[in-house]
Order: sequence, then structure tokens, then C-alpha cells
Amino acid sequence: MNRILALVVLLVSTEVGAATVEARRLMIAAAHPLAVEAGVQMLERGGAAIDAAVAVQAVLGVVEPQSSSLGGGGFILRWDAAAGKLEAFDGIASAPAAVTASLRTDVSGRLLPLEQVRSGGRSVGVPGVVRLLAEVHQAYGRLPWASLFEPAIRLAEGGFPIARYVASLTPRSLDLASDPVFGPMLFDADGRPKRIGTITTNPALGASMRAIAADPEAFYRGPLAEQIVRAVASTPVPGLLTLADLAGYRVERRDPICRPFLDTTVCTMPPPSYGGFNVLQTLAILQAHGIQAVTPGSLAASDLRLQASRIANADRRGWIADPAFHQIPIAALLTDERMAVRAKLLVPGAPLAQIRAGDLGGAGHQPEAPSETSHMSIVAPDGEAISFTTTTNLNFGARIAPGGIALNNAMTNFSTPGQPNRMQGGKRPITSMAPTMAFDRAGRLILVGGAAGGGFIDDYIVAQLVGVLAWGLDPATALSLPHLGVEGNTVDVEANTPLAAQVPALRAMGHDARAVELRSGGQLIQRLPLEGTLRGSGEPRRDGVAIGR
Repeated sequence: MNRILALVVLLVSTEVGAATVEARRLMIAAAHPLAVEAGVQMLERGGAAIDAAVAVQAVLGVVEPQSSSLGGGGFILRWDAAAGKLEAFDGIASAPAAVTASLRTDVSGRLLPLEQVRSGGRSVGVPGVVRLLAEVHQAYGRLPWASLFEPAIRLAEGGFPIARYVASLTPRSLDLASDPVFGPMLFDADGRPKRIGTITTNPALGASMRAIAADPEAFYRGPLAEQIVRAVASTPVPGLLTLADLAGYRVERRDPICRPFLDTTVCTMPPPSYGGFNVLQTLAILQAHGIQAVTPGSLAASDLRLQASRIANADRRGWIADPAFHQIPIAALLTDERMAVRAKLLVPGAPLAQIRAGDLGGAGHQPEAPSETSHMSIVAPDGEAISFTTTTNLNFGARIAPGGIALNNAMTNFSTPGQPNRMQGGKRPITSMAPTMAFDRAGRLILVGGAAGGGFIDDYIVAQLVGVLAWGLDPATALSLPHLGVEGNTVDVEANTPLAAQVPALRAMGHDARAVELRSGGQLIQRLPLEGTLRGSGEPRRDGVAIGR
């Protein structure tokens, strides 16, 4: 069985990502086997980690347009092992310059129904992922830019099998059957969702990728950019994206934020990510309460995780926004002294009904809606690593695909007027995305992680880190831990798992708990420096897989 056929079999199996994979030289974990294989090919050709990331993202845009595409945005965390340097790159979607006071505010000042603007042109932010990848590639890539799109173009034009995860979502998105791009790709002639394994194509995306492969600026200037702007302006509630918005988009280099956790240092994305802030706060509170000595899966572990997450969420609602528009004292918010004070709010078995932002104050903002998103973790043969979270936001983004490219609906992540995360021209909305890495006491990389899954991304990443670093679990076991998610005073427990049986006990403790489906998208690589071994796994709830050599 050749490698591609083996990947197709993996796509339609029910055991994707079920085991930890070991390797010596390189490893990639991402949301789809065909994307991982494309990235591995680049590394085997002598490419850098960013070369692999471009190839993985391009293929993801073909095979999982519901979660990520070239029409979205993302964060990259890059580790340069030779230089001992960690960098963060912000390429998330931003607001067009001519925005109104809120997503629901029409240009006339009239208030629009939310269902009219959750998708469509008004929800589209200025996409950043193409320029993000191009700039990081220009700085650190080794292979020609155009060559990185070859696998994706072959799949878009020649065909690819519909995978488990997207097939599970199309019955919930029957309105897309009439879409000129998504319809032929995902539905048959009678409007029925195509079955798992059905070979399908997206030739329009192949053509767009050919233009972007020739010049990444083709996305931001010229005929493709004009097609995108026309499509955004042609929906029932027209969007406000302009050619000037596209041409003027900038990738921001940011300083990663780090904190100790047990005998490691965990580093992640700074604002406008609130997910990274939450991860560091939650870990600090859990360490103060001895999480490493608590039995995994126990009621005590669930209580601690939920309470710590609620405390961190209260602070992020009070503080986190785009740092270009709001001053955020991130270092002061994460000091040992302040974390000790916040940790004292947690009384095991007695959750507070309300938890407020800490002493530094600030106004709240509305919760981020659940969304799709995708994540990849990459370790190259020279030790270079990339943790990259990429998104179109909600399922199928804005549900517009000019040139075959699924556009984001990131504007739904802004808050109401008067709040730090309110909508403003050029501003980046806060996001839960938080690519993350961990280092040992000698400063050696030991973990590359991150997740998809909407507003619960930080909870999913905390589970990864606690699982591996505190409980000594292997990556597959850590990713398979039953999920808990927190938003406000409501806590969600993953249905059809052992934790679902804890809901009555959690409610008796004071948690407003319920059992629901929770689909994450974690991709995790553990590096064992002394053994010279890489261990990785993909998300078992989706089509995630790790491949190593």
C-alpha cells in the first residue's frame, strides 16, 4: 500500500490520532493526514519548519474549508533552536477601516438582527494568513515559495476524499448546497451531503493558489483581491472590506508571554490572544493547588480545572484587547504575587457564584462564540519548531468563497460598544487561539502544542499541558482526556465520556454544569531531549494525525 492510499484509509477510519507516534528526526501533527504528509514532504526535501507550515495550511484550505483557509488569519509561535530564540507572529484578521459601531450596526445606524450578520459580507475581517506565511517564509524559509503549494493545487484540481469530520458537519449546513463553490464540492446533484471518502474537487481554489504561489501579494492586490472585495460587497448585508484594507494589512511581531509551571517554562501568544493569558493564569492557579498530585479524571481534578479556568476568564474579560488600541499591563497581571492572590479565590469543592476581574480592574466583554479553527505543531530535523493556529472562525466562516477561498467571519469576535474589545477600524478582535510551547530548566524545547475549538481553546491547551507535564501522560492520552470548558458561570462537560457522570456532583458543588458535545482540535508533539525522541499525536475527535520520521 503506497503512502497516499494509506492516508486515504486513515481518513475514513475511526481510529485517527488514537496512538502516540514516535520518531527521531522530524514530526508534524495537524488536522488532516493529507496536510501532514504535504508538510513532511517539505521537511524531507530539506525545508524549514515554515516551509512545512505553508504546505500544511495550503492543503488544509482545500480539505477542511470549514475550519481554516487562505481567507482567514492565524498566530505563529516559532522556536529557533540554534539561536535559542522564540518569536510570535500575529496574522489574525482585522477590522476594515470603515467599520460601524458594532457588527449589528448598519451604515445607516439601524440595528440589524444578529442572524443577518453572523455570516455574509459584514462578518468578514481583513484576512492575514497569506501575508503571515509569506513574511515568515521570506525570513526563514529554504524552499521556493511556489513549490510549497504543489500538493494543495494537485488535490484541489485533481481531487481529494471527503474526510470524517467535514462529512459530519455538512448535514448541519444544508444551505451551502446552493453555493457555487461549497455546493459542488460537498453535496451531490440532489443536494445531499457527499459521503465519507467521496472524491471531490475545488478547481477555483486551485486556480487561486496558482496565482498566490506565483506571488503572495496576488491575494492582496490585483484581480483576486478585486474578486474578494466584490464578493464581500455583494451579500444581502454588504461588507465593508476594501482594496485599501487588503493592501494595507500588516503582520505584527510580538513578544511571547511566559510563566513557570512546575519544573518547566510555558510560553504562548500575548494579546490580542486572550487564550494565552488564560493558559498561563490557569496553570499558575492549578500549580498553587497541587494539580500534579490530583488523580486524572477525578472529581477533584475537574473541580480544580473548572474553578481555575473561571478565575482566569474573569481577568481576561476585564483586560484583554488589541494592544494597539488599549494599554494592557500584561506583566503586572501575571506576577507571582498577583497569581498567589488569585489562587486564593479557589476553594476546592466550593466554587464562587461570581468571580470578578482582579484588582487592576477593567470592563467585561461578551463571550466568544464557539468556532472551528485548526492547529498544527511542527518540529524540523534541526530542532526548529512551529506552533501555528489558523482559523476562518465559525464553521465555513462567512460562507463566501470567492476564487474558491473560504473567507473568515472574524468580525463576530468583537464585543458591544463601550467595551475594550469593541469594534474599531483596523483593530484585531480578541481570540482564544494560543499556540504554545514548553521548555525544560535547561531551556530545551520539550512540548509543542495548541488547539482548535472556539472559546474553549485555552481549556483544551491546559489539559494538554497538565496531562503531559503534571501527570506524565503521553501525547495521545493527554489529547484523549475528557474535556471541560468554561464560559462565564456555565461549565460544559464532554458528553459520552466518564466525566459526564460527574455533572450531578459538580452541580451539587455549585458549578452550573451540563454535558454537551465538545470537539477540540489539539495537535501535540513532545520532545524528549535526553533520549533524542519525538512523540506526537493528532486530535482523536477530528481527523488529526501525527507523522514522524
